[in-house]
Amino acid sequence: MFGPQHVTQMAELVENDAGKVVAYCRSGTRSIMLWAFQEVTKRPRDEVLALTEAAGYDLSQQL
Repeated sequence: MFGPQHVTQMAELVENDAGKVVAYCRSGTRSIMLWAFQEVTKRPRDEVLALTEAAGYDLSQQL
């Protein structure tokens, strides 16, 4: 599992990288959860949920 420090690290990677950030896990769930947790600090929750749902992940119980 991951904790707040991982969310902070993901936020730093996304914010400080001039190109694309590629996150990998076998199913994609951990990667999209880390992205969503850091993204919800900048965007409305409903917007982040819509983006994750469009990618095929229902994070409504996690966010």
